[in-house]
Amino acid sequence: MIRRVMLLILTAIVLVTLSGCMGGGPGIDTAAITTAIGRVIDGFEADIEAYDIDETDGALSCLSGTGFKLTLEEAGASYDKTYATLKQELEDDEENQLYWRTNNGYRLDLRLGTRVFSNVSATGAVVTQRYSVAEWATRIPVVVTDQGSITWQFANVSGAWKATAMWITFEPVQTRAAGIRAGGAAPTGFGFGVGLNGL
Repeated sequence: MIRRVMLLILTAIVLVTLSGCMGGGPGIDTAAITTAIGRVIDGFEADIEAYDIDETDGALSCLSGTGFKLTLEEAGASYDKTYATLKQELEDDEENQLYWRTNNGYRLDLRLGTRVFSNVSATGAVVTQRYSVAEWATRIPVVVTDQGSITWQFANVSGAWKATAMWITFEPVQTRAAGIRAGGAAPTGFGFGVGLNGL
């Protein structure tokens, strides 16, 4: 009888020890993680609207760099962009984007919807949200040029939350195209989408 009790006690000790080793320890601060990631997304939104693509503190700063992958999906087709390709395309369009903002009253409103978090851990999280893009300029009325959904894959990289991947789905948009081309080559969306040039 004593041997049986001792065996039960030892088994309980082993199980408790194993549960601690296998992640049964203190819980993560989910609220702090989602808040921190939310701030990164808010910064990205503001940077895109201003077309601040700086790698240190602009839109590119929230991406993980070399290993980052952007997947674009539209009308059943998808294609990928590496960080290098995305960076080059954004830089190629920077002069035109800033010129329009300075000289033609161009504005862009990236509207990001409610953030839905999943797979939240101390090292990563997935965020999905709806989005739309509205654009206008001095001689161009407000028009929604892109809409769909964005899924972000975040990882904690050296203490900072970075997007390691993004999936952007574009959905059909009904636009008011009359007079939209007045004023020359308009900017191309928020750097990932179609924008006024696509009309």
